[in-house]
Amino acid sequence: FQVVKQLGSGSFGLVKLVTRKQDGRKYALKEINVQKMDARDRADQLNEIRILASVFHPNVLAYYEAFIENGKLYIITEFADLGDLDGEIQARTRANKPFTEAEIWSIFLQTLAGLREIHNQGILHRDIKCQNILRFSNLSDKTRQIYKIADFGVSKVVDNAMEDFTKTGIGTPFYLCPEIWQQKEYNALADIFSMGVVLYELCTFKHPYNGRDMKELNRNVLKGSYPPISSRYSKELRDLCYQMLDNKPERRPTVKEIFLQPFVEAHFKDCPVTVEELNIGQETALEAQVNWDDPELLNTIQLNPKLMAAMANRVGAYQQPYMRPGYNAFKQPDQKQKDLAEVQQQLPQPEYEKREHFELLQKVHDERAQRKAQSACQFEIPSVVQKEEFVQKPKVYLDKQIQQAKEVIQKQIQQPKIVEPPKPYIQQKPNYLQNQQKPPSKPVTPVKREVPSNVAKPSPVYYQPNQYANYPKPPNPYKPPSQIQQEKMLNVPKNAVSPSKYNKYEQPFKPASVPKQPQPNQPLSYARQQAQQAQRGHKLW
Repeated sequence: FQVVKQLGSGSFGLVKLVTRKQDGRKYALKEINVQKMDARDRADQLNEIRILASVFHPNVLAYYEAFIENGKLYIITEFADLGDLDGEIQARTRANKPFTEAEIWSIFLQTLAGLREIHNQGILHRDIKCQNILRFSNLSDKTRQIYKIADFGVSKVVDNAMEDFTKTGIGTPFYLCPEIWQQKEYNALADIFSMGVVLYELCTFKHPYNGRDMKELNRNVLKGSYPPISSRYSKELRDLCYQMLDNKPERRPTVKEIFLQPFVEAHFKDCPVTVEELNIGQETALEAQVNWDDPELLNTIQLNPKLMAAMANRVGAYQQPYMRPGYNAFKQPDQKQKDLAEVQQQLPQPEYEKREHFELLQKVHDERAQRKAQSACQFEIPSVVQKEEFVQKPKVYLDKQIQQAKEVIQKQIQQPKIVEPPKPYIQQKPNYLQNQQKPPSKPVTPVKREVPSNVAKPSPVYYQPNQYANYPKPPNPYKPPSQIQQEKMLNVPKNAVSPSKYNKYEQPFKPASVPKQPQPNQPLSYARQQAQQAQRGHKLW
């Protein structure tokens, strides 16, 4: 590779624009200094390589190669020539130029299509934000840009993105869902909340939740109140954003449910690439003349001694049991090259040829989807020759169309269709009822049923109103206890057992309710007024 310029820098590395000498194409080279990282950060970088090499979608950043050299990890991806979505939002904020609704739908649906493919692979992104949505120029249509999801450093692979839950609190604070703030389990609906924050930011150029510190931001997110979106955008767009920002995850729509909305399908035409689910079958591969096997999620890249030594720039030294004085383990070119070759085999293989095949398949898929949409159209699309004829000589063109219509009508008149009139429907009786007469009606007499003598009749039950008159009445809990009851209550031993809840006559005494104090607005009695004056130091008269 030949370095063209430096694009950016971070705490652990650089991003450079490079040109591959073999094909002359431009790529983005991510140089990561893994020597400064701990084991967890190194595992996250290897996890990002594994996921990038497994996902093939027009709205997900394309991976090409990864290798380790001199203790540094290098990742080759496609180059985003227009930067990221956050830079575009900042530029439009300074110019006071809001997005149109068509532009918002294009950005949102393209990003959502990439997120659908990620969730179908069983991957939780966990860091959806405007900085991780990259912009690419469209060679076929320069007015419409292509947006792709990037940065899978904190992503996690699960069996089912919608059913399996995880609990690790990770991500960017402004885009975190309430369940992560509450340290609860979450699933793919956490990415839906982050997409709702991105959609809100596209409409307002602001985050829905803000705070001076993390505690205030946490409080505002859990409260769930934010300024409404401007009415310049449609009600469908605003309602969809509010549903995605719901604090309860079960109320948020999934990616598939969003794509099934009828008003969403009308905005597919605003996207430069097809946002339908990309199913590459045998017919698409034959038409593109490409041998293609559907990619599967690669196995986890495990940290082993050779890989750790390569990241620490100590290839070949870890195999020595001890270091003799004056012995240099790095001066073993054969062993070092062997170890580097073994380390390179643990990383995913270069995918330059496979990515080219995928671009051909994507092109064929888009053409087939366009032909399908045209064939489903009710009206025939006029050709270029017909358009030119209508522009140059509209009257001649219209006379020609009228003459063709007259010829079609004349053919229908010359060959009329013989249509037989429908026969009248006559309801007839079946054969076995033809000669049968209806019997005369007779009055129905009720049948009396007598009870046999051997059946015992039920004995009558009589209610006796005074059957409980001799029972003692329970004491009234609202009356003060008698002197005998007070003595019994005072002479209760310390180790006495509390009365049973089933014996209502041994319940403890419940005092009468205390009368309520007068409110400030109510007039006080004369005695209470005199008491208050005495407390204030006034003389009584």
